[in-house]
Amino acid sequence: MSKGNTQPAATLLVAGAIVGILLASTGVLESNPNTPAKEVLAQVNNERIDKAEYLAYLDLLARDKRNAMTSADRRHLLDRLIEEKLLLQRAVEIGVPFSDPTVRKTIINAMIATVTSDSASAAVDTEQLMRFYQQNQTYFAQPMRAQVRRMVFRGEQAQARSSAAEQALLNGQDWQRVQHKMADTDILALPSSPLPVSKLRGYLGPTLADAALELAPGAISAPLTEQAGFTILQLIDLQAGPAPPLAQVEERVLREYQRRAADQALRDYLNDLRGGADVSIDEAFLEQLDRLDATIE
Repeated sequence: MSKGNTQPAATLLVAGAIVGILLASTGVLESNPNTPAKEVLAQVNNERIDKAEYLAYLDLLARDKRNAMTSADRRHLLDRLIEEKLLLQRAVEIGVPFSDPTVRKTIINAMIATVTSDSASAAVDTEQLMRFYQQNQTYFAQPMRAQVRRMVFRGEQAQARSSAAEQALLNGQDWQRVQHKMADTDILALPSSPLPVSKLRGYLGPTLADAALELAPGAISAPLTEQAGFTILQLIDLQAGPAPPLAQVEERVLREYQRRAADQALRDYLNDLRGGADVSIDEAFLEQLDRLDATIE
């Protein structure tokens, strides 16, 4: 190849790589069985490449290219689209999305972004924001630190054990004694000193942290459902200063409102998925692990 042709070829190769990334991220490679035959440019196994999609990416390629598009350029782009489809089809066929940790994480993150994007970017009117701020002033007050302790209940009869533990605590039994007799080992135990709310959320997650902050000092929560089982919380101490005027922290309040809305949207979506799925768990195996832990202790 002559020196004069090297730059256009390199440019096309880079542009082709960009197109490949765009194809994977935008879902252009998804088949559309309802596309009329006359609108289909090519078919790769059971998936189609629509003319409109091809033209859209051809336009992207043309903008990136200094010289006029040639027939070879247009054919190269179509070849790339076909090859992308073949690679993705083969990846699914051999289970890459399920076996490769990097690919799996990318897909999961993309799904989470899709589910939460509307909630995280939704417009919030002044009245909504003010109401949210008033309901959560202790969260936004500076500084605020909370001392919390918890019991966790996992595996077999977790709900029954958590209910029995709650009743024992309400009857005045000592927390440590109840925890030792009825609860499971807390792998990520909370520090015994007050924590900033941001760190408390890191330990408990947003839902449980909010539940803890709603308690009166010394009060215990009812058993709270979480994905791994049940949790009982006790708020030992809450140290909070006065909340600043909303105008001073409005941007922070808005971010927190949208973040919680996104968290809730994701949780609702996951609950719907799990409710409609056929999930089976080898509980006997988990019980074996619990017994092994108890033996080691």
